[in-house]
Amino acid sequence: MQKQLETEVARTASVVMEWRGAITGIERQFDIANLAVRNAKKHREAHALKAAMNDSAATAAIQDARSAQYEAEQRLADLEIALPEARLQCAAAEKAAESARHELAKFHGEKLMRERVKAAARMDAAFAEISEAFHDYQRLGAELQSYPDLDLAQGGMALSRWEDTAGLKRLASAVPLCLTKLPSWTWTHPSKRVPLAVAEAQFWNLPPEQPEKVKAA
Repeated sequence: MQKQLETEVARTASVVMEWRGAITGIERQFDIANLAVRNAKKHREAHALKAAMNDSAATAAIQDARSAQYEAEQRLADLEIALPEARLQCAAAEKAAESARHELAKFHGEKLMRERVKAAARMDAAFAEISEAFHDYQRLGAELQSYPDLDLAQGGMALSRWEDTAGLKRLASAVPLCLTKLPSWTWTHPSKRVPLAVAEAQFWNLPPEQPEKVKAA
């Protein structure tokens, strides 16, 4: 699939280059024809007086200049028809090339989106493990605080000792920096809590993954 998309991108890009080259060629022909018209007019002007006085050489030169001017003007008329059509064809080719690039980008983008969903699933598994470990962490802290004869929650430093035993400061210090850097509003927004992988898949609106074709042995 990727190879086909890349081939189409290359093909459509080549068509665009061909039409751009054709337009450049037509514009160059315009310049040549316009120059021919100007030169023919100058040639006629240079020989007009003598031709009017029946100078045979001047008359022949005038006739040649008229013929050259006529041919150049007709050429310009043809080019004025050809150039807009070439530009339309080029615009269509550019649109096709843009579409081909977009399809290739979609292909690569979908792969990245699916990889992101998989990464989110790994995070979901880690979150589940963290939740279970945190439950044990709290339970064991509570047991330590109430354990007979340890005196962890007694005396003038009872509150401080209780905080130390609970370990919340140590826990906060151990939280990955990537989570602590999340903007504060992300913790309080009213979105429904769902697994990250589910939320990612829903956000990207990924189509069902197509099973890979089994290669013939």
